[in-house]
Amino acid sequence: MSVSHRVGNTGTVFRRTVVNEDLAAQDVSLATNLRMYFTKPNGELLVKTAVFNTTGVDGVIKYTIQAGDFDVPGEWKLQGRVTLPSGEWGSEIETFLVKSNTYRSQ
Repeated sequence: MSVSHRVGNTGTVFRRTVVNEDLAAQDVSLATNLRMYFTKPNGELLVKTAVFNTTGVDGVIKYTIQAGDFDVPGEWKLQGRVTLPSGEWGSEIETFLVKSNTYRSQ
């Protein structure tokens, strides 16, 4: 069963593996400027600061969804990116669905 994301949810952790040109995990332990780029269904770009999942040797960075991040239902896209001394590197692009809720906050 896939994870269900909802407008207004918080606490979901997104992990992305930064890959090299051969699509193998890139050691990002020396990386600076770790970012997660979320593209909303309306095309708006949401840029968030990421952190290493462990030490960065495995290429994995993560970001935890905060209040206000998931504000639009629909199909979202996500890519992790880092800056290394050798250049800027990114993960594969993931597409996921954020669903609306049946209630409306007052």
